[in-house]
Amino acid sequence: MADAKLYSREKVLTAILEPYADVRDDDLAYAVETVEGEWLVGLLRDENPVAITLLPLTGEPLVLPRAHIHDLQAQPWSLMPAGLENNLTPQNLADLLAYVYSAGL
Repeated sequence: MADAKLYSREKVLTAILEPYADVRDDDLAYAVETVEGEWLVGLLRDENPVAITLLPLTGEPLVLPRAHIHDLQAQPWSLMPAGLENNLTPQNLADLLAYVYSAGL
């Protein structure tokens, strides 16, 4: 959310209302299948020949050795949940934007 402050309120609101409309390459979700068959989803924050760093929804980066990765694929969708605004009033959305831009994230 800290990166949201880099954009206009209109762009952030559009990202909330239409999360799949404009997904930047560095915001693509990645699905990782480990050799143990576990699936992880998050943002790819670093990769090298030895390991990748995945930032899952929990916010705690995971460093995964490539030897433990069975499959790694970029996904065409955003981690922003679709329909987030369904239970929010216009005032709730305004309050959310105000919080994002005023909070010390």
